[in-house]
Amino acid sequence: MSVVARDITRFAQLVDNVTRLQDVERGIASKSDVAIVKERLLENAPAVRISVAAGLLEVGEPTIRAWMKEGVLRPVAVSVRGRERTRIDPRSLVEIFEAVAKLRAAGRDRNLREALLYWLADERDLNSDSFHQSLDEMRQGQVVDITPQDD
Repeated sequence: MSVVARDITRFAQLVDNVTRLQDVERGIASKSDVAIVKERLLENAPAVRISVAAGLLEVGEPTIRAWMKEGVLRPVAVSVRGRERTRIDPRSLVEIFEAVAKLRAAGRDRNLREALLYWLADERDLNSDSFHQSLDEMRQGQVVDITPQDD
């Protein structure tokens, strides 16, 4: 088994563990313990080689590099035998893995990059405090009508 194949297997297990914990986290009363475990797993995970991320996400290395350039995946500089190498932050890889899997399950294999960027923007908005505050204000009837009035 090649080094890349071994690493793909190892990181697939990492993603699976974190995904399983996220599922548990969504369905249990006390989320803090599970959140701590998830954080520890991600903190201790090594940075991921571009070839491994490409194999795990089933995309080409140019796609991974483009996603790094666009900020979809966070690059990390690591020293390998005295030379600086670019790797991927495992936390961003796990986040993208889940999004890519859901997009593919919904049949979004074409234009995956564009769909992924929209997905991430939606997730960011849905998790923002100001978004939830605005929804609460709207539910309470605290709405200001800004539509133009006909004279």
